[in-house]
Amino acid sequence: MALVSTVGLGSGLDIGSLVKQLVDAERAAPSAALNRREARTKAQISAVGQVSSAFSTLKAAVDKLRAGTAFEARKVTSNDTERLTATIRSGQTPALGTYTLEIDSLATAQKLQSDPTAVTAADTVLGTGTLSFTVNGASFDVVVTDSNNDIYALASAINSAAAGKVQAAVVRGDTGYSLSLTSGSLGSAGEISISQTAGGSSLSAFTYNPASPAPGTLTEQTPADDAVFFIDGVRRTSSSNVVGDAIDGLELTLKKAEIGKSFTVSVSEDRSGAQAAVQGFVTAYNAALGTLRKVSAYDQENNTAQALNGDAFVRSATTQLRNFISDAFRAAAAENIKLGIDTTVDGSLEFNAATFNANLSANPNAVKALYSGEGAVLTRNVHAFLESVIGQDGSLVQRRTGLDTRLKSVTRDRDALDRRMLAVEDRYRKQFVALDGLLGKLNNTSQYLSQQLAGLAASQGG
Repeated sequence: MALVSTVGLGSGLDIGSLVKQLVDAERAAPSAALNRREARTKAQISAVGQVSSAFSTLKAAVDKLRAGTAFEARKVTSNDTERLTATIRSGQTPALGTYTLEIDSLATAQKLQSDPTAVTAADTVLGTGTLSFTVNGASFDVVVTDSNNDIYALASAINSAAAGKVQAAVVRGDTGYSLSLTSGSLGSAGEISISQTAGGSSLSAFTYNPASPAPGTLTEQTPADDAVFFIDGVRRTSSSNVVGDAIDGLELTLKKAEIGKSFTVSVSEDRSGAQAAVQGFVTAYNAALGTLRKVSAYDQENNTAQALNGDAFVRSATTQLRNFISDAFRAAAAENIKLGIDTTVDGSLEFNAATFNANLSANPNAVKALYSGEGAVLTRNVHAFLESVIGQDGSLVQRRTGLDTRLKSVTRDRDALDRRMLAVEDRYRKQFVALDGLLGKLNNTSQYLSQQLAGLAASQGG
């Protein structure tokens, strides 16, 4: 709000400066109150946000434990990774056990080759027409014309049309040039069939009938063989060396075949998953308590309080979280089980991996029941509490909404103060202008009287 500096004609007063000082003085107290209200509201919004974030992290850790998948984690090992590697398929929980495997043969990609004596020079003119390919249930055509009827152009045309279903290359030998075709798919599924569907038989040297190979056509250099392997004596064949349905939940990658050579694949419990989940809960719980302490702290040395110092919600949340842990300890003691969690002087938790793993080995079902599932004593109450706080319409969500509304009201009140100060300025200015006018009249009257008295004195003296 700008004030024009004016000097009164009748009084000589700096009206603009006087009005500004009076307006500033009247504005100071309510403006300072609004600033304090705004700063406190913003500090509370920040504090509530920090608590909500910490609780969200804790809820994620609790939900991971409640789901129970961490306690069902598996690991798979092969005692001969040169022959086979195994992985657990995403989202699967394979049964515990050990399997004996033997790989007789790997799946191979079929390779065909033309007679090198049929093409004695790179620019030897081939026939024209259409070659129709079928591989792994997919078909495509290669049209050979006068512009692409040498052996290198043919290989290029096949690669362009095949889109990876077949790879074509030219091999130059002592007696001529050979077209080499390799299937893009392993095993019997990748068997190549080629026929000439247009142009007569001028391209017959580049055709192949897998059911009845004929002289003068392509010859098979590498057959389209399936992998053959045994699992606990059960024979299995596969067109791929990566098999995802032989053992439920596992993906097997066959790498080396050797008849009569057996090895094992074992599926066992992976306790590191459960340990990481519990450690994650402990870390998130401590972070939540630490955040509650931080936003409600009081610095006696500097006599300063954080935004939620003395806040009833902070006190209640801290108490409830600690009570939930106490309930879990009592439930574990009733089962004669140690959770592998210890409490410290300040109420935070410490994870004891050795104790946890020992109890998980001795009583896996009991330990799992305390941590996971809908009725797990450790996580059930914490989950319900967090839902009531940060879930839809939770208390912290509503509180944040109320603080946002309060912050908006500060803006509205500041706008109202500005409007009121404009009215105050206008009132002061009018009053000073009126005063200036009155002083001007009085000054004129004073000058007139002074002149009259001076004239009177002069006449009497004469």
